[in-house]
Amino acid sequence: MIENKIDVLRKKLIKYKLDGYIVTHNDEFFNESIPDCNKRLEWLTSFDGSAGTCLILIDKAYLFVDGRYTTQAKLQVDNKIYEIVHLNKNNFYHVLKNFNKNLNIGFDPKLHSVFNIKFIKNQLIDTEVKLIPISNNLIDLIWKEKPQINYNKIENYSAEYSGKSSNEKINLVCKFLNKNSSDSIIITDCESISWLLNIRGSDLEFTPIAFVYLVVSIDKKISLFTNSDYNPDLEKDLEGQLIVNSIKDFYPYIEKLGKNKKTVIIDDKTCSYHILELLKKNNTNVIKKNNPCLYYKACKNKIEIKGIVEAHIRDGKSISQAIYWLKNNFLKESIDELMVANKMFDLRKDNKNFISLSFPTIAGT
Repeated sequence: MIENKIDVLRKKLIKYKLDGYIVTHNDEFFNESIPDCNKRLEWLTSFDGSAGTCLILIDKAYLFVDGRYTTQAKLQVDNKIYEIVHLNKNNFYHVLKNFNKNLNIGFDPKLHSVFNIKFIKNQLIDTEVKLIPISNNLIDLIWKEKPQINYNKIENYSAEYSGKSSNEKINLVCKFLNKNSSDSIIITDCESISWLLNIRGSDLEFTPIAFVYLVVSIDKKISLFTNSDYNPDLEKDLEGQLIVNSIKDFYPYIEKLGKNKKTVIIDDKTCSYHILELLKKNNTNVIKKNNPCLYYKACKNKIEIKGIVEAHIRDGKSISQAIYWLKNNFLKESIDELMVANKMFDLRKDNKNFISLSFPTIAGT
């Protein structure tokens, strides 16, 4: 079954005149965790770790993983098809260097950051290897019955917990734009957008974010791109400056920024190469700066600190109860790690303000 996927993918390589294709564990938002519909690496290889890269060539296939996943990859991946490579030895660009010939290697520009592509190109600078952006993801073209992305309702996050209104936060971003003589900033990091607009979502399991894009202009015009329902109070909080658009309108909007001769800030570590190409194609003046929200949200205000302390107290109580239960029962019955994880979840979910775990409990013995 896996071999059939590789064969079909290789036919696509030939059709697109490619010698190889890069498959990553990424989505368009560069979240650490990704929804099922974006688990292309897992679909192709059966490897379900949270990090890895696959290089498919016409006659070879490589899976690159770090030290966390070398054992797992050997158990999950067919080694007759894939050569599993530890990242402390080689990455895919090292392998490409060794071929010492002209190669066209395709990649999905929406799934690679500007910084990432620049780094890879620098690694291949003395070779005949060319990176070719392919707008149609080749895995998506062959993945039958691909899961659909889920867009759930966006909820407002009260100032009772955030300690600062979204309007105050937008003012900080506008000052940043003014300081850097820019018309607008494109933000594609979902966590930053959640912080900036005081919103929370449930589009991704264990992470309270919504799949959204945002463009903030120096005149405080806020363009949000989402397919989710949202609370009307969100517009009220932002003093009528918020314009909500469908997510399908995001890339056309980016093209317009260039046509209007705007100066736009992007963070090259979280902005996709595809967005940069759209901006450059339309002669946008692009300034690369670190996403300012990362710094602003890292400095916690008094209300946020109070919330962190209280959350740890509540969770600490649950952990203490779980340890007490374990000490008093492990000699009476057979208890495995899954039972411990389930017990901890039962204790935690009764806590005040509990929404979900931040990741599945890892219980080891």
